[in-house]
Amino acid sequence: MNCIFCTLDKSKRENTILEETTYFYVIPTIGSLVAGYVLILCKRHIYSMAELNDKERKEYENLIEKYRNIFKSIYKKYPIVFEHGSPNTENKTKASSIDHAHTHIVNYQYKNEERIIKDLNFNQIGELTQITRKENYILYIIY
Repeated sequence: MNCIFCTLDKSKRENTILEETTYFYVIPTIGSLVAGYVLILCKRHIYSMAELNDKERKEYENLIEKYRNIFKSIYKKYPIVFEHGSPNTENKTKASSIDHAHTHIVNYQYKNEERIIKDLNFNQIGELTQITRKENYILYIIY
């Protein structure tokens, strides 16, 4: 397997581990255009967070909440949290450019995010368990 996240070279400065948990790494993004942009990487090679088991999902939800609060404290606004997951099949087009589950947490200062979200016409879900493993999706948390 030739996955850049599975073979993360932790000796490189750009791969600094900000936090390591049982199932995840939190790292800064490479080439970020804004201050405050990190990735949550699943240690296990999966295609999307829809494949997380119950223990992983709980830790994932806790990390998202933790970093949302950190960003709110630093930037005075909650970050955008998103993941573009793909089904674990070879016959479907992948939504992400890296076939290893990762979630973006981004500081932002958009003024019209509610209109943008409405225009995108996303189907809203209440829990991560509602994400299906059979289709592409975008997980998006803003509030």
